[in-house]
Amino acid sequence: MELQSNKVATYIIGGFTLTWLIVSLSFALDGGSTISWLAAALCTLLSIATLSFKATHYIDGESKSYISKRQALWHCWTETQSLEAFKGVKVIPYSPHNTNRKSNLSSWQVILVFLHSNRRDYIQAQIFPSREDAMAYAHQLALFTALPLLD
Repeated sequence: MELQSNKVATYIIGGFTLTWLIVSLSFALDGGSTISWLAAALCTLLSIATLSFKATHYIDGESKSYISKRQALWHCWTETQSLEAFKGVKVIPYSPHNTNRKSNLSSWQVILVFLHSNRRDYIQAQIFPSREDAMAYAHQLALFTALPLLD
């Protein structure tokens, strides 16, 4: 079962690198300095590597493990973790703007909670606009993983 990947951080880092590419390229074109051209080339390589970063998260039903595969250009690495490291599946309110105001909720997220965790130690499985959809997915995920559904 494939889980949702969060690529926001990747786009922020890639956008920052592209901004520096434009700045260093403008200095290189204006002054013609070798250092500016090298900085522009380095920023180009960094932005290509950052924006080509791919992450796939899924749960393997046969081996009962959580697998995270990441790939940037030609390098690929995989992290595998047993489902025994998780306490269960939980549905929590999710608001990207302000988490303190309950009236401003925009969606619900289904998470996998680690066995020995604090409040922020979890893996996001999926985000849904309605609580009913999130609960249906949480039940399906709990059955698939054989983990309990937490309140």
